[in-house]
Amino acid sequence: MEIKKSLFDISWQVTEPEYRADPALSYSTLAKFERKGRFNALPTLFEKDSSPSLTFGSLVDCLLTGSAEEFSQQFLVAEFPKISDTLQLIAQTLFAKYGKAVDEDSDDMFGEALFFATVEEIPDALISEVGKQCNFWANDKYDGVRAKKVREGGISEYYKLLVLADGKDVINQKDMDDAYAAIEALRSSDNTAFFFAPNNTEVDGIERLYQLKFKGEDPVTHVKYRSMADLIVVDYNAKTIQPVDLKTSSHFEWEFHKSFVDWRYDIQARLYWRNIKQNIEKDDFFKEFTLLPYKFIVVNRLTLQPQVWDFHFTQAEGLLKLETIRNGVYLLRDPYTIGEELSYYLANPECKVPREMQKSNNIVDFLTKNI
Repeated sequence: MEIKKSLFDISWQVTEPEYRADPALSYSTLAKFERKGRFNALPTLFEKDSSPSLTFGSLVDCLLTGSAEEFSQQFLVAEFPKISDTLQLIAQTLFAKYGKAVDEDSDDMFGEALFFATVEEIPDALISEVGKQCNFWANDKYDGVRAKKVREGGISEYYKLLVLADGKDVINQKDMDDAYAAIEALRSSDNTAFFFAPNNTEVDGIERLYQLKFKGEDPVTHVKYRSMADLIVVDYNAKTIQPVDLKTSSHFEWEFHKSFVDWRYDIQARLYWRNIKQNIEKDDFFKEFTLLPYKFIVVNRLTLQPQVWDFHFTQAEGLLKLETIRNGVYLLRDPYTIGEELSYYLANPECKVPREMQKSNNIVDFLTKNI
């Protein structure tokens, strides 16, 4: 069938660097604020998070949905001595802090801006601090030997590659092989093949669109938000729009519910859905389409058994209270509630304590009302 209009036409058409630089709040910022203790998260809120798992997820996304040019801009393929994921994380964290030029006005525990081209140049105190942060020999009794153990772990060559890569993610051939295996599993599994099939809109009236960007705002507070959806499947015959997010997880695919809570993907689903909804409602053509609840597609690089998960509370507003069979309760705050609070702190950097603090504070109120 002939498609009259693509959802791409009403999306926010900017480059990824422009998207990242925009001041509107994103899911990753909201989730980090919520996961890391809200007010306590502010000092490191905009520091880049790095880990082997995040890098692998970005690699799969890029190979599956991006171009060769985008790959070359984001990744450097190189062989380096095998080190554990924890040591990779330590090296990545050290590089993020000290492996590139910093502002002259910035300072650290030594009172001066630092740049280290090699691990050998980094003081033991800094290595020990980062090692503890990454839960490596984290007990206080190891403070005197932690840096030595990090150095003996063999991070030197990997750190040099991070410096050489100049901001690119460093991966090895095993990462590439695992990423291609994950993509093949996604494209061939009965569970997920439909979502990653080539577009043939003239035959089936279905368009698959990757990495569409949208902006939206809370209609009450007017806090602005941005989102970039991994995949959106538009069915022009059924007049439905299905948003999908792809996750590579260290949990087994059948345990994705654990990752969902750990990383607060409920925030992503509800926020992205609202942004898309606001944009289609303003369009005379797409306002007749039904925007479906979010789906998450997850694959583990070892098991390669892709699964699809539905989040039926995508459209819900306000606090979600999910009770478990063991009498546990998940309390999931609304994205707009989180965004309003975070926006307040960003607009009022002079705040030294959480805004709900008073001259005298009721302990019972805090125990029963704060989540």
